[in-house]
Amino acid sequence: MNGIPENTPAVPAAHPLRQEVKLTEAIGKTLEGVAFSHTIGQAVLTFTDGTFATLGVADGPAEQGEIEECELVLHDFGDDKLISLGITTDRELRASRGTAATREHEYRLHNEILEYARLKRKFEE
Repeated sequence: MNGIPENTPAVPAAHPLRQEVKLTEAIGKTLEGVAFSHTIGQAVLTFTDGTFATLGVADGPAEQGEIEECELVLHDFGDDKLISLGITTDRELRASRGTAATREHEYRLHNEILEYARLKRKFEE
């Protein structure tokens, strides 16, 4: 699909191809690319040295609508945009989603077991 053999292990870093930095650390760097996600209110700026910075719209009541530095929301931004900017790969996104789904399943199962134990105690008294 993307030229990477299927048996190649996923890179464990959050952003295997580029490193996220604060925008203040990017002063003087050469801008290479920009992408926007209206869904989550973020903009990603990529630089020629292999770094990127993320800006987002603040959503707190005091600063609503203000632009602030933030961390990239990897799974909500838009896969095609992040891949085209070289921030991540399709393989990394799939691996990360699989890990997140497993954690969510384990969390739900743990809560269900606790709820079962609570109900069992309640109705056995």
